[in-house]
Amino acid sequence: MATTTTTTTTNKEKIDSISKHCKPYINKMLKDLSIKNFENACIICDYIIAEQIEFDIKPTTKIGILVPQHKLVS
Repeated sequence: MATTTTTTTTNKEKIDSISKHCKPYINKMLKDLSIKNFENACIICDYIIAEQIEFDIKPTTKIGILVPQHKLVS
């Protein structure tokens, strides 16, 4: 049980980090996705974080990545 709580907390931190400079609906979209399909939300968060590290992507690029993925998964 502790692992699930830690994983959930870590994912919420990732979501907050990803959506820090984006509009509020991005944070809400990711949190809703993590409730519906936690594993897919984790994968999307990890992908966006990797893109941020490798390519220093802008908030608009995050939106461009997230919205189509959210539509596919939801």
